[in-house]
Amino acid sequence: MSSLVLDHLYDGDRALFATELLDRYEEKQSVIVNFLYFANATHYRLFEKHRNAKELAYKQALLAGDFLLADGIALQVYKRTSDLNRVDNLNGTDLTPRLLDYLTQIYSVSLYVYSAYDEGIDKDTTRLEKGLDGLLRDFPGLRIASSYQSPYSERGTDFPFEQFERAVAKDDANIKLFLNCTGTPFQEVRVEAHRERFASQNMMVLNVWWFLDFVSGFETRAPEWVVKARVLETPYRILSRPRKNLKKFLRMFGIVRIRKKQLVNSLARLFRKK
Repeated sequence: MSSLVLDHLYDGDRALFATELLDRYEEKQSVIVNFLYFANATHYRLFEKHRNAKELAYKQALLAGDFLLADGIALQVYKRTSDLNRVDNLNGTDLTPRLLDYLTQIYSVSLYVYSAYDEGIDKDTTRLEKGLDGLLRDFPGLRIASSYQSPYSERGTDFPFEQFERAVAKDDANIKLFLNCTGTPFQEVRVEAHRERFASQNMMVLNVWWFLDFVSGFETRAPEWVVKARVLETPYRILSRPRKNLKKFLRMFGIVRIRKKQLVNSLARLFRKK
């Protein structure tokens, strides 16, 4: 199953993704989009044998989703060095605004947002309101149908279905877009567990945990020269918000464990052949 996660990454042209997403949505009347960040892939052992039920459920949810997008340069590099095939960087922070711009120019779009706040890293309850204000400012054609927030929990929290379904009952928009900003791996696992319920409401679901951070101004974009330098963006993120980003950076060192195992397995196969 570990190799299947890499194989499941969307390998199409990023310029065509919005069209393919709409085609799938029109075909199924519901679609689920997941983003895979390299630090999460190593932390939850997506490229290794899982250790517990949570890791297994996360893998299964990613494989069951309609699209799995590579979030960040690190995953691009790992994919290329693992099987020589390339994938585009389609992170939620950049893709979601482009997608909203594209959709609102063609269709009527209603937005449903579920957010988790975490005051332990200064992500307070005002983040949702600021994020919604930013979305309405940037996309005047967008309509906020329903929004909800709860405290972040390591155990995750379930969806406010009754609130959302009341809004859906009065919603005549062409596209009902649900932004699930509640945290990996719980957002992906819970969406998959309730797939049929989202499908019955004709929802286009994007599991975009960090997207609201940038829209609300909680997190700021790195300067263009930092982004172009690539390797400088991670140190920039750590220095700007160490309590939030240092843990993510440290999780990337899981690659050392993975590569070590791959080397040992390769040597073992070589000696068996001899």
